[in-house]
Amino acid sequence: MAQACAADRAPSKGPLHGLPIAVKDLANLAGLPMSMGSPVFAGKISKTTDIAVQRMLDAGAIVVGKTNTPEFGLDSHTYTPVLWATCNYYDHTRSAGGSSGGAAVGFAAGMISLADTPEC
Repeated sequence: MAQACAADRAPSKGPLHGLPIAVKDLANLAGLPMSMGSPVFAGKISKTTDIAVQRMLDAGAIVVGKTNTPEFGLDSHTYTPVLWATCNYYDHTRSAGGSSGGAAVGFAAGMISLADTPEC
């Protein structure tokens, strides 16, 4: 919220100025966890920020969190042994879908305006 309030008072920083985004748990953002959905990396805190994420930050985006992804992004359903299964926002008996299921739920819930897909 502090970043959003500061963005409201500041001149435009770029085309993503003030937009809330979420970063997939396959991407590094310094200071935040990055497990890639795998127990192998559970608890790892990123020391660096990937270039794609840095470019979004440089364009003025505000990172509000990380999104769940299946282990290494390699499944058609967003389930990870590190966190949980990401259910469909509208029907919890259904899947949220593939490797960007966490982002899909974030959009459906109105929590984010943008999400990254670092493997593209």
